[in-house]
This record gives sequence, structure tokens and C-alpha cells, in this order.
Amino acid sequence: MRPPPVPAAFCWSIPDHRVKMGRPMPIEETKKARRSPWTQAEYKLLRIIAPKEPTFMDGSAFAAKGKLRTLLGDSFLDEIRGKTVIDFGCGEGTESVEMASVGAQRVTGLDIQTALLERARERAKKAGVEERCAFVTATGEPSEVVTSITSMNRMRLFWQCTGFSNRAEDW
Repeated sequence: MRPPPVPAAFCWSIPDHRVKMGRPMPIEETKKARRSPWTQAEYKLLRIIAPKEPTFMDGSAFAAKGKLRTLLGDSFLDEIRGKTVIDFGCGEGTESVEMASVGAQRVTGLDIQTALLERARERAKKAGVEERCAFVTATGEPSEVVTSITSMNRMRLFWQCTGFSNRAEDW
């Protein structure tokens, strides 16, 4: 049994296909889907406002100001000046380097992927903050601030790497 067709408003173009709820769908099938006059008008207006194809998780939303400034604002960056920070799940170190660049005293980037940590070290060196950044797989170093921008789903690893207790009654 085939799923019901998805309105074209929920599809976006990629070469030779359209994507429907994460599944490739041949263009011929999308032509079968009928658009209401209202949907057609919405689509035309959208193309006037935003003529380019939509982007998806390519980082372009943070290009002008950086992820931390965009998501958390200038007040967060003011709060971390002169403090020690653990960036849990730092990946390639983009946010760690950003925090060090705006004045964090020390930033420890914590991740389990050593290849990403090496890239983070290179990024810190290029930005001139390598003396204030450390990228490691585990730490017992005390910290005044812990950030975890995109890795909250890995909290068990956080407790293991830092030695903090994850039981509410221990807080």
C-alpha cells in the first residue's frame, strides 16, 4: 500500500528528484500531485521573497555573527569573559574557538572523536587562541561554565567524562 501523496508545499527540489518527507520521489510522481490555487499563490509569493532553493543545516544561519552570538546573544559572550569553560561535544571546535576569541580565560573542548579534536586544535591555532584552548576526550578540570550547544543527547557521556554525578539528589 502506498502512502498518500504529500502536497508540493512539503517538497523541495534537488537535481532529478524531489524529497518527500526525507524520501526521494521521482519528478513524474510530483507532477501528479495537484496544487490548490491557494498553494500555487503561496509558492509564487515564496519564490519572489526567497528565489534560491532552501538550505538545510549548512551553517548559513550563523555565517554573519557565529552560532553562539546568534543562538544565545551577546549577553552570554559577556558572561563567559574571564571564565573557564567546558564545551561538551565540541566537534571541530567552532564554538570553543569563538568563546576563546571573545575573552574566555580557558576553554576545554570535550569530544570522543579524536579526528574532530585534531581539526579543533588546527582551528584554534589559525585563530590564534591555541594557548587558551585544549581539546580532549576526558577531563577532570574544574570549570565555571559548561556549554553543550548540539550534543545534549549525549549527557551520559558528559557524566562519565567529567566525573559529575547525574543523580538529582547529589546536586
